Formats: sequence, C-alpha cells, structure tokens
Amino acid sequence: MKVLIIDDDSNDRLLIKMELEKGFKDVETVEAANENAFFEAITKGPYDLVICDYLLRWSDGISITKIIKQKYPKTPVIMVTDSGDEEVAVRGMKIGLDDYVLKKNLNRLCISVNEVFAKVRMSEKLEESEQRYRTIAEMSPFGIFMLQDNTIVYVNRRFIQLFGITKIEDVLGRSFEEVVPDLYEHILIQCNKVGDQFYGEVEGEEVSIKRADNIKYLKIFIRPINYGEKKAFMGLIEDITKQKELESRLLHSQKLEAIGTFVGGIAHDFNNLLSVIIGYSDLLVNMTNDKKLLDKIKKIQSACDKARDLVKNLLTFARPSKHEERISINIVPLVEETCKLAKTLIPESIEFRCKIYKKGPVYVRTFPSHITQILLNLINNAVQAIESKRGKIEIELDFQKQVKKPFLSESNNGYAVLKVKDNGKGIESTVLNKIFEPYYTTKPQELGTGLGLSVVHGLVKDMKGEIEVKSTPGRGTEFIIFFPVTFKMTKNVEKISTPNIEKKMKGHVLIVDDEGSVAAIVKEILQDTGFKVIDFTHPEDALNTFLKEPDKIDLLISDFTMPKMDGLELIKKMKVIKSDLPCILMTGYPVSLDDECRINRCEVLMKPFGKHELLKTIENLF
Repeated sequence: MKVLIIDDDSNDRLLIKMELEKGFKDVETVEAANENAFFEAITKGPYDLVICDYLLRWSDGISITKIIKQKYPKTPVIMVTDSGDEEVAVRGMKIGLDDYVLKKNLNRLCISVNEVFAKVRMSEKLEESEQRYRTIAEMSPFGIFMLQDNTIVYVNRRFIQLFGITKIEDVLGRSFEEVVPDLYEHILIQCNKVGDQFYGEVEGEEVSIKRADNIKYLKIFIRPINYGEKKAFMGLIEDITKQKELESRLLHSQKLEAIGTFVGGIAHDFNNLLSVIIGYSDLLVNMTNDKKLLDKIKKIQSACDKARDLVKNLLTFARPSKHEERISINIVPLVEETCKLAKTLIPESIEFRCKIYKKGPVYVRTFPSHITQILLNLINNAVQAIESKRGKIEIELDFQKQVKKPFLSESNNGYAVLKVKDNGKGIESTVLNKIFEPYYTTKPQELGTGLGLSVVHGLVKDMKGEIEVKSTPGRGTEFIIFFPVTFKMTKNVEKISTPNIEKKMKGHVLIVDDEGSVAAIVKEILQDTGFKVIDFTHPEDALNTFLKEPDKIDLLISDFTMPKMDGLELIKKMKVIKSDLPCILMTGYPVSLDDECRINRCEVLMKPFGKHELLKTIENLF
C-alpha cells in the first residue's frame, strides 16, 4: 500500500507512519513536509491513500484535498489533525474528503483507513455495475430515456436515432414535451401529473408519429422508479415500423387472396353462362340467312368476346393461367422490345426513358406473355397518372444478387428488379393498400375498369415475385417488382402425339357437367355436327352408363369441377376400363392440369368456348 503523508511536523509524520505499520503490512510511505516536497510527491503518484494535516505553514488541508482530488479523483484522502472541528470536516466532505481523524485519537486511523477502503471498493463495484448497465443501455435496440421533474436526465444513442436528434447533449436538461411533443401528447399525458411529478405507467402502448415523409410506429413502456432521492420515470421505446409494414402487407395479401378466391368462384359460374350464350349464338348463325338477324347475333357474339376478356382478366388476378407452358426466359430483350412498343404508344408530351441491365441475360421462370403484360399495364397506369401534363416515365431493369427487403425470402440466384417510375399526381397513403383490388380505381370511368393493377399483382404473385409501391402525392409513383432469378434454361415439353386418323364428326359422345345448361348446349352443337350424344349432370350416373357398354363410347367430355367426383377422377376411372378413350376436360377456372392431361391423353377446353373451339379441340384428339 503506497501512502502519501503530508505534514510539516516530523514527529506527527512518524506517529502516523508507525500507526499504519501496526495495522497494515507492506506499507510504503512518501512524506511531504513543505510545498516543494508536496508538488514533487504528487507527480510520483498515484497513491492508494493520502493523509494530510489540516493546518500547514504553507497551506491548509482543504486546499491540499482539492489539488489531490483534481489530480487523482479516485484516491481517498483522510485528514489527520488536532486543530480541526466539525465545520472543517463538513467543508472537506463537500470537496471529496473521505474521512476525518483527530491526532489525539490516532489509534482510530487504521479503522478509518479500512472503512475508507471498503467505501472505495463499494464505489468501484457500483461504478462497474453502472458502466455495465450503461453499456447494455447504449447497445440496446430500444430507445431508453429517464425523466425527473419532466426533465430528461438520460437518453441512449438509440433514442436520438429514433427522433433524428444530432447529439445526446442537445436533449439533456430539456423537457420531454419540448424534445418530442407528439410523443408527449400520446404517452406521458396518460400518466397522472400532480405538479411537476408523474405517477402511473404505460405498458406497451402503440403510437404513430410523423417523421419527414413517412410514419414511424412505436411501442412505449414507461415505469416509475426511484432515482437519487426523487421519483423519476424510465421509458423504453421500440420501433415497430417494419413489423407494422409486414403486418400490413400480410393483411393486404390475405385480403387479396380472399378476393381472388371470391372472384374465381364468380368467374367459374359466369364462364358457364357465357359458354351457353356463345354456343347458342354459334348455332343461330347456321340457322338463318337473315342479314339483320345475323347482325344482331354478331353483336351478341361481340359482347360475349368482351365479357370473355373481362373474365380472363379477373381470373388473371385470382389465379393466373396454368395451362400455358411455363419456361425460363431471358427478360432483358423482352423488356427492351416492350419499351420500344410502349414508346410508340406514349404521348409525345411525356419523356420516356429506359435503363436496361446490359451485363448478361437474366432468366426468370414465367409464361412468355406475362412480362410484356405487366410492363404495358404499369406504363399505361403511369401515363394516366401524368394525365395531359408534360411528364416523365422511367423504366429500369436491373439484376441484384442480394436484396434486403423484409417481405422477400432469400433467393440463391438473386432477383430481377423491374422499376416503373412516373412523376404524376401520386397516390394518397389512405388508398395505397387498395390499388391492387379488382375494380378499385380513382380514375374517371372512361379511363379504365380498375383491373390493370390487379392483373399485374396476380401475374407477379404467380411468378413467385413481390411488388412494392412508393408514392408521394403530387410527386409521383414508383412500382418496384422483384422476380426471383433462375439461371437454368428449360425447353418446351413436347406434347404426346397421336396417330392422325380420318377426322369424322360422328360417333357416340358422353357429356358430363353439373351445370345442365352447359351440357345441353354442348349436346346441341355436337348433334348438329353429326355426333350421337348422351348428357349427364351427375358423374356417378355417367360412370354407371359407361360401365354397362364402354365400347359404345367414342369420346368423353367432362367438366372438371363437380360435386362428389371431379372430372379428372371420372376420366381415370373410365380409363381403367377403356385406356384409349379420348377425353376432353372442360374448366372455367385455370388450374394446373398439364401433366395429368398428358398422362391420360386428355385435352383441356377452357370455358367459355364456342362451336369452333369445341370442334377444334375434338379434332386435336383424332
């Protein structure tokens, strides 16, 4: 233990040294009898302990204590004197003096030293503990603050990051209401206030506050604590903005999925009705030579064609077509060609720019026409957003190996990122989550049906992609689409060919559709062509009839979606008895049937269809 003894009386220094040696082993002392010796001694520190007299010829114990505490703040100082009093002791304590011992009670010196060292050790442990917790607080992902008398006495770095504050020093000592008034109104006002004191607590309260161009969502926890001798409040702030955005996307996705299921069901029934209308219209064309009547029939057929396209768009939103061949395609030239096409369609008042990835091919797995359809729909949407003003549309295609977005899953091959940006009127945040819903539109009726963006959403989802929208009212909108990339080329699968026999429109046909009107019109078309037809609305009845005389049936035409037994199951059961039975599977809803139909020598006929599509499909089987 290294001790500095400051006393101008040599006998007193000796007594202090002897007393220390009685109580402690390995005591090393340094003595200072005058001012020069004192200043030389303090340069040789630090010391484990300093003992000084109060009255010195060249100074006093209070002044000496100040100098030592300035040089070595953690070094304990004990004043040993025979001329002090309680007032001196109090003055000393205020500047950091650790203890006070009278020379007449020098036998208490070692006790005082032990007590002082115990306080030092406790202080060091407390300081270590405070430093540990301060480190934890500074590394915390939560914003932490402490209030006393509604004044900020502590904040961590995360707190100032959350609120865009430059330095911690800018908030200490200021009122919470002054620093973050919107949060104060939402949260602290809930705590009961009496005078300058708050009482109560906040448990996980969620609030939203506006910051710059976005909204920040926070979760707040506040507890009353004791800090010093006064009540205080400790608060934690969690930034849940990303979580809220993900929840919003999930809810939006679930909403669109529910709408898609609903739309698909309606479209299925509507396709049945259209099949009946189109079928009878085709039959009527062959039943009259009346020009006026034929003109009216053509108007019916034209309306049916428009309705067919409308349902097709609805089904693209609900569940894009699966009966086309899906391939891995290099979208770079496809986007380039689509941009060239779009440029000829865009008004000259709109500046059109394309920035296309040039470092190599970028393959995505999709249907050949879908990329073009997505891009043209978004460009058309941008043109309408700009309206009749001079504007700008920018198209960008890029490849990114890594994309850090919370709503994207990891892709080993990276993402093709397609951006369509305009400087039009933008979209209000209140309607941003509705823009992909079918028929939702803020445009005048003559400018569209509101299906364009819903179709885009359906196509992107079908490609396992994601679409992000950024928009600021009055400044424009940016659609960003992320397509997962595949570097493997796929070839078109060749269809199983069948012997080309004489195409005779005759034989026995068995028709099954739970919608009697569809079965009836198919029956009439085929009978008019020369076939003999049996129709059923229950697949069980059709199967029983077939089992009695399977060789009599030359062709089966069945709806896919039926109660109790679907069309594919019916075909399989009949194929067990007659493996070479030609089959046509009708469906008004796009489902993936390619593999099953190839295996079972079966053609898919999409509803709604007319006479031409029906007979062409039959020809494909023979």
